[in-house]
Amino acid sequence: MLKRKNIAITVLLATVIMAMVPSSGMVYADDQSQEERKAEKLVELAEGAQKRVDNLIRLIFANVTANETITNFGLMDDLIANVTLFKEGLGNLTKAYDALEAEDYQGAIANATDALGIFREVFRAIHVILDQSGVSKGKLVDAQGLIQAMQRALERIERLREILPEDAEEALELLKTAEQCLNITAARAWLLEGRVNETAHNLTQANKLIAQAHQ
Repeated sequence: MLKRKNIAITVLLATVIMAMVPSSGMVYADDQSQEERKAEKLVELAEGAQKRVDNLIRLIFANVTANETITNFGLMDDLIANVTLFKEGLGNLTKAYDALEAEDYQGAIANATDALGIFREVFRAIHVILDQSGVSKGKLVDAQGLIQAMQRALERIERLREILPEDAEEALELLKTAEQCLNITAARAWLLEGRVNETAHNLTQANKLIAQAHQ
């Protein structure tokens, strides 16, 4: 009788232990999933900030008047120092990408956070330089916004291409035409010539075509 009781207790304990194992495993997996999502979100935020600063820097250096004005006010060294800092942030963002791919989510979070902090610091500093030098930043900021919107439209095109079946010829053709309206290099050249309305028109047309393809 005692032996049977011991066996029953052993089986009961084993059942309890086995019931606990998947539960703890699920908690671990959930924690890991949350960390992964946090890492992906931070990398995405850092990437968006990087594009924003990169566009502004490119527009400033491509604008002769802005370059001369900043130089005359003795602020070109400050601008170059911020470009150097921006490149440091790019290094952090690259490390974040690598860590995310290697499933090192803590490393991805740390590097993405550093990159995001640097990009925000550089963005603020460049705007101070534009203010102090008296550069009319309205056009530069407007142009920067258009370039960013075009980049986001190109990203939407890529996402749609990934999910569309190969035989969706009409939708794929619409995306191809939309992509032709989103030539970033040409857009930058147009914006420097003051052709803001034409650039905005191309963006509007591209978004209409993307919407049609999506439907």
